[in-house]
Amino acid sequence: MKIVSWNANCKFRSKLREVDGLGWDILVVQECENPHNSKDIEYKEWAQNYFWVGGLEYKGLGLFMPVNLEAKLIGQNAMSNKYFITVQLSNGIQLLAVWTQAGSQRNKGYIYQLWEYLKTNEDIGYVITDIDKKYDKDVIKELKGIDETIRFRVLY
Repeated sequence: MKIVSWNANCKFRSKLREVDGLGWDILVVQECENPHNSKDIEYKEWAQNYFWVGGLEYKGLGLFMPVNLEAKLIGQNAMSNKYFITVQLSNGIQLLAVWTQAGSQRNKGYIYQLWEYLKTNEDIGYVITDIDKKYDKDVIKELKGIDETIRFRVLY
């Protein structure tokens, strides 16, 4: 299974062909438009199987899958994490898609919320996110240290 994550910086619709060229099975896109409310017909037709969350219709988190891949939303985020999508695939794998953002204080940022979420939800099989190198180094170290929960890699 090939999983791709991309922070599109609000330019996702203009890159559909390039993204499809990556041959993904699951695509997580931070900073993308809600396909349901989009006025772009090509984008709406392209986005046949997806989950989307966000505070603004033009800027949120999308989890896209091929039409033949079944997934169900397995819970809203009790901690009000507006940029978290948790699904269970038809093969039983649980996946958490996240758009993390820094906060002014350690306990305010989404990266801390991700750490808290993973500490209390040990069944998550895969976490797909964008991590900024300016995040709290101690939190990044703790995320990397969660045994048997995730394999954590930061790519710059």
